[in-house]
Amino acid sequence: MAGAALALGQGFSTLALSAEAAPARLRAQDMHNELQEVMGQSFGVPEDVDEEELMGELDALEDELAMEAERPAAAGGVPAYMQARHTSGMA
Repeated sequence: MAGAALALGQGFSTLALSAEAAPARLRAQDMHNELQEVMGQSFGVPEDVDEEELMGELDALEDELAMEAERPAAAGGVPAYMQARHTSGMA
């Protein structure tokens, strides 16, 4: 009899946890559905985008970043566009 009472208590405990988790599960499902909807939207990207041209621009930016990383840090590591501001005390 004690074993049955224990099993019944565990069953109610599991049921209570399941009932408590239901709202969280529903919120997670709603968030998932909303994400899927947003990811499926078109954001007005033109059809005639030249991917090779975009990749070329990306490669040029990567090269520029690599060159900046190779240069020694001037003015204590402050970028050139910030040096005037940094030296005038407006950092």
